[in-house]
Amino acid sequence: MQFRDSTLEIQSTDELAFHDSDVAFISVNLSVSKKIAPLAINQGAIVLDDRSAFRMNPEVPLVVPEVNAGDLNGMHKIIAIPNCVTVPLVMALYPLHKENPIGRVVVDTYQSVSDS
Repeated sequence: MQFRDSTLEIQSTDELAFHDSDVAFISVNLSVSKKIAPLAINQGAIVLDDRSAFRMNPEVPLVVPEVNAGDLNGMHKIIAIPNCVTVPLVMALYPLHKENPIGRVVVDTYQSVSDS
């Protein structure tokens, strides 16, 4: 694939795709994420997934580093990233919460139906 002045090599995501990777950033649809995350883990990579595939899994930490990096203990092989609305919201609310604990927040967002 040509990108600006460089030619980038595109590789298929197969059982060897992550063999020399320490970290795999996964940003694909739900079904693909659930399929390739185990491949990456089995090859020794830590997975950072920014889609919804693992967000509600109680075994997977949902992390915004500026807010709850302490939830990472080195034991997790998959780390979920909250959606694009949640990240800036919690980053704005967290300093306020530290000063005066917030009991409840009501937020409305309007996003595309194609987001998964």
